[in-house]
Amino acid sequence: KVLIRERKQGRDDISKVRSESSARGSTTVKNTIDYIENDESQAKPSPDSTLLELHTWARNRFPLLDADYLVQKQVKEATSVVAAQVSENKFENAAAVMAAIIQEPVVDAEILNEIRASFEALILESQEESHEGAMARRFLSYIVLSYGRPLPRELFTWAQLRGSEAMAQLCQIESFRHGLAPHVVAGLSRASSLNITARFNMLAALDLIAQSPEWPSPPLSRRQIACALYDALEQEASRTGGQDEQLIIELIGRLADTSHPEAPILFAVLADHHPKEAVRKQAHLNAAKLKAKIALAGESP
Repeated sequence: KVLIRERKQGRDDISKVRSESSARGSTTVKNTIDYIENDESQAKPSPDSTLLELHTWARNRFPLLDADYLVQKQVKEATSVVAAQVSENKFENAAAVMAAIIQEPVVDAEILNEIRASFEALILESQEESHEGAMARRFLSYIVLSYGRPLPRELFTWAQLRGSEAMAQLCQIESFRHGLAPHVVAGLSRASSLNITARFNMLAALDLIAQSPEWPSPPLSRRQIACALYDALEQEASRTGGQDEQLIIELIGRLADTSHPEAPILFAVLADHHPKEAVRKQAHLNAAKLKAKIALAGESP
């Protein structure tokens, strides 16, 4: 009972942290969300399932990808050992076995390899044109945007890298882009702790989505793509640590090809204040270019 209560409190604490983190989102991100929601031309993908349904589906199909499942399995195995120890009146040994499992579940190399294989099976299933394939794509996106959770901690970084790479590859298939587009935008512009290589993979996925035909209904409108790039650039340039100069330069170049009305202002700030000379130069070159483009299109920054 104590273990169940502590785990419930842990989940409540995590939910509280996530809620507070979301509440601290910048005004620009909120404005961008409104900007997208007010865009009548946007594609509105229908949800494949609720989050609860998604977790239920995943636990039934890929139980090894759930760290809680591993804990429950090991506690069950430990209970058998404890019962045997108790039957032999070895109460101290029994307590030690259970305490060790509760404090630090064992995830050895063999189990990690099994989890990797299960994750590859998820990626394989995500390539299917079916309901199961759609669920697999959604769960794959969930894992990436959750920074590798609910896999064991030892695989957090690997799951982000492999999962984001798979998402970019899936975006090569036009029929998958509508379902993946919201997750790609979130990964690029909202998931602030996503691994840098995974962020590059998200940018590659967005590039593929941007190539979709305008008719009859693109996965993302041009305005939505512009907003995603703007948010991603603002987020990357605002990092206090872990900034990637090359990603900033790539984002500046792509944003310069849009008509986001606030982009020239952001470029000007970067041109004047960013510590990296290459970033300042790229921002300066594109600020005037984009300002002229917006003026020519009849929009005012």
